[in-house]
Amino acid sequence: MAEKGSDNGLRRATPAAFLLVLALAVAALLWPRGHEQPGVASLVVFDPTGDPLRIAEIYDPLAALLAEAAGRPVTARVVATVAEVYRLAASGEVYVFGPDALALQLAGQDYVPVVAARRPPPRNLRPRGVLVSRRTAPPTAEPWRTHPDRTVCGDSVSLAVTGAWRMAAEASPPAVRIASGPDPWDHAPVLHALRLGAYDHALVRQWDADRFFAQGLLSTAEWSVRETTMPVPDLVLMAPRRLSAGRRLALGEALGRVGRHEEGAVASSLEHGLSRLHLAGFNLLVEPDFERVRRLAGPDPDALGRE
Repeated sequence: MAEKGSDNGLRRATPAAFLLVLALAVAALLWPRGHEQPGVASLVVFDPTGDPLRIAEIYDPLAALLAEAAGRPVTARVVATVAEVYRLAASGEVYVFGPDALALQLAGQDYVPVVAARRPPPRNLRPRGVLVSRRTAPPTAEPWRTHPDRTVCGDSVSLAVTGAWRMAAEASPPAVRIASGPDPWDHAPVLHALRLGAYDHALVRQWDADRFFAQGLLSTAEWSVRETTMPVPDLVLMAPRRLSAGRRLALGEALGRVGRHEEGAVASSLEHGLSRLHLAGFNLLVEPDFERVRRLAGPDPDALGRE
């Protein structure tokens, strides 16, 4: 009799359980997740070059991949000034793709890091900043202060550059605004100006300097190289903090698969485009790690007079 009563109880519970599961499913679709907003989001990219090939082969596919993972449309919007990045980040729900020093200013209450770009092996770890100096130039530890007219920076918004004084206990920022390159994604223009005699010193990304030495464009007989920073995140994707943790994890996982035998037209297109910037994909960048970088970098003195 007990078994029969138990069986009757199960039969009575089954419809109720079904209705409960159905109600939870509907609630999952309707209930707000992490305060996410409906509609189209923007991928704001800081790229002063405005290169249309990059937009077509990198930024648009990246926006499409974000849309797949985020479950909502995402459109790429390329801007040329730091001020415009901050304005857009403050005015709406956007993703931001740009140099780490810029990203540090966004991190905190409203934005969190998702991934950092990586290079092909064996240089798939984070880069350092380096100082490349002409051996015949007068020796100096801080040419950006002592010889600002003979010093150039790869760009004005990367820790590979500004970390020379932000991350070094004894270093000082430039006393005057000094020249900087136009492209935070590639310091090649600055290194070409250096080797052609326009400058004696350049603060650049280690990976870009290594490429010039490997290609024979710079020689160790004529140029010295000194590390100026610890490894830095470099190029970073930021997401709105209001995005649910599950969505952010899905974004990180989707981007982390790019360049690692990931199938799919969008991922393959993005992988091809990234190779033009000597990039191979992305590594996860967790918030505690990025906050540690912020503490080590200290406040941004805005020493290069950025817009």
